[in-house]
Amino acid sequence: MELRQLKYFLAVADQRSFVNAANSLYLSRQAVSKAISQLEEELGVELFMRDTSGAFLTPAGMSFYERIRGPVMELHQAREEMRQYG
Repeated sequence: MELRQLKYFLAVADQRSFVNAANSLYLSRQAVSKAISQLEEELGVELFMRDTSGAFLTPAGMSFYERIRGPVMELHQAREEMRQYG
């Protein structure tokens, strides 16, 4: 599991769209989709229900979102703070 995958997961969950998340991350939809698929494979669960109207968290996805959102945001803030020292 990589921090990059977790950031992509949070972006898709927050925007309920792989396309919108990819655009906000300046990536292709395929790159985001591949990272999420790899994360789902590693975890052994489906995180999103995908249909023509968007991407919606499964119950497992919602649980995962609630567990990782805070720590991922803290890691992001810590990285930004460390960049100020550099």
